[in-house]
Amino acid sequence: MTGSKQDRGWAWMVTFAVMVQNFFVVGLLKSFGILFVEFRETFHTTASMTSAILGMQAAAFCLAAPICLHLFARKFSYRQLMFFGAITSSTGIAMSFVASDMVYLLFSCGAMIGVGNAFMHGPSLVMVGLYFNRRLSLANSIAIGGGSLGQFAFPPLLYILFETYGLRGTLLLIGGLMLHCCLSAAIMRPFKTPTCDAKQGQCEECQPLTSHQSRQDEEDEKWKERDLFPTVITCKHAGLDVKEVDVNEKYPQIKAMETPRTEVAKTGCNVHHDVDNRNTCCLTNLIDLSLCRNPVFVLLQIASALANVGCTLQTIYIVPHSRDLGFDEKMTSLLVTIIGAADIVGKLSCGLLADTGFIKRYKLLVISLIISGTLAQFMSFLASTTTIILYCVVIGLAGGCYFSLLSPVLIDFFGINNLPRSLGITLCCEGIASTVGPVLLGYLKDSTGTYLASFHLVGSFLLVASLLLICTKFVKRSPAARVNSARTSE
Repeated sequence: MTGSKQDRGWAWMVTFAVMVQNFFVVGLLKSFGILFVEFRETFHTTASMTSAILGMQAAAFCLAAPICLHLFARKFSYRQLMFFGAITSSTGIAMSFVASDMVYLLFSCGAMIGVGNAFMHGPSLVMVGLYFNRRLSLANSIAIGGGSLGQFAFPPLLYILFETYGLRGTLLLIGGLMLHCCLSAAIMRPFKTPTCDAKQGQCEECQPLTSHQSRQDEEDEKWKERDLFPTVITCKHAGLDVKEVDVNEKYPQIKAMETPRTEVAKTGCNVHHDVDNRNTCCLTNLIDLSLCRNPVFVLLQIASALANVGCTLQTIYIVPHSRDLGFDEKMTSLLVTIIGAADIVGKLSCGLLADTGFIKRYKLLVISLIISGTLAQFMSFLASTTTIILYCVVIGLAGGCYFSLLSPVLIDFFGINNLPRSLGITLCCEGIASTVGPVLLGYLKDSTGTYLASFHLVGSFLLVASLLLICTKFVKRSPAARVNSARTSE
């Protein structure tokens, strides 16, 4: 796509396409609580066994996500990967039409949907990250906000389909609707930066880049001034080879560090080629785990795993919990719709606020996780219709921040070049936690007879995740952590 630029034009079409995809993918996932009740009543099974569907879906997701972003992204474009994911997910839901027991659903609604979602979700977030810079938080909020719209629309749609076609007919029709994600994949044109004449030096828009720079981390600038990290002057318009870049000779300690950038320079490999749907050349491992040497990255992985379980399962388990409180089907459907509506407002507000630079993105995450986690601890006192509705509004407003800011925070900490690697590992960690989470919460329900213990555990996950995010700033001040960050940066 010659001549394309960030933050305008086709970039917003990509955002719209990802929003439509999330409308179906995330909307259906967050409405799984309604299917949860129908599966239990139709197949006469326990909460633990029904929750195993979510666990299997998460397990397949965590296995497929890093393979997709680390391995298949080298051979196929993100558009092709998303096509495959849409077809796989749609087929899995449609195959559930002939399910005879829960074991069959573990494969169709569990494994196949998990693999399909992994091949759609990760590449779509990377595409948004490539197409946006200044408006990244807003664009990501709009894209992820499609899931909130789906959560708003799916509950009443599911109940209408249940009444008209039953559970099996509903699954078949939902499988057909998921094919709309193929249209979203078709819009994912590879992103390429405009070329410029390297002999003429930098363009007007080109800015000095650092090999280790966080856009919202002023402390990194202070360390750079102390000559701990190199400044590489290059053109962001793909016209220069690394071996042509003039690196200041006053950084002799960089040679001793043997960073990936210096290794690439030795081989003469051009890592500043057009930014398309390929990982950088000179990667030797099938799945690059070099970021795991960075202690900040490790803390973020643990925090994201806990936060993902908490934010997702709060929405899913509010439906069966409200049914235990005596709410009818229409009321439980309304609760999910309220969460979806509040989620839209929360994500858009969070994205706009993050782009202003008034508050750092990771701080917004910390605040939202503390609010959601604290409120979950008071679920024992929320039994009336009014209090449950207020609870849904708050978790909708606060819970959406995590999903809308995850990719921008990864970019802030590790850079856009590391986004496929960092996001792939993050999705894997989230999938591992989501494999255990639903089964554990289902077991607590079967053991205690209520979902209160499950909500307390979810709230604890969110509070611990917020503490780990706070700890990342203290870890980043460590010189040893900064050296590790330099070694793992592009």
